[in-house]
Amino acid sequence: MYRAKQKTNIAVDPLYNAIMLDMLQNNESGEFSMHLKSKNGGKTGTTDDQCDGWFIGLTPNLVVGIWTGGDDKWIRFLRDDVGQGYYTAKPVFEKLIKRLEADKTGIFDISAKFIDPPPGFKEMTNCAKFKSEPLPEFLRPKKPSEDSLKVVTIVKDSLTTSGPK
Repeated sequence: MYRAKQKTNIAVDPLYNAIMLDMLQNNESGEFSMHLKSKNGGKTGTTDDQCDGWFIGLTPNLVVGIWTGGDDKWIRFLRDDVGQGYYTAKPVFEKLIKRLEADKTGIFDISAKFIDPPPGFKEMTNCAKFKSEPLPEFLRPKKPSEDSLKVVTIVKDSLTTSGPK
């Protein structure tokens, strides 16, 4: 029987992976926390015109993508605030994980932990250090030039009427 030799390719530098994982975990902390027993993280999203909301959530041993919306683009949420993935998709993930945490069959490991970050992580994420250094020139805000500020005269629409005559 033929057996192929396993070949491993690193898709993402472990340091950058740890930084991304840290950002995803911080995105689900503080006032935005789902108050789960499991370590978790995630990212919400919303498409243009509030047609779809999504949430990608993760725990140390599970990644879940939740999409909410309609198959037809004319179906949409009426307001931006209620059409966001934070309100439409994230609660689905939260309920799923809470049910898994309550499950007594042992299918889900509440005590699982994310892998420890590699060396260099703390230095790379030391915001105080980077905030004290001057910004590189290309990141410094630029004042718009005077000729880019234009005065526009608003003309009243001649097609409007003031009511029945």
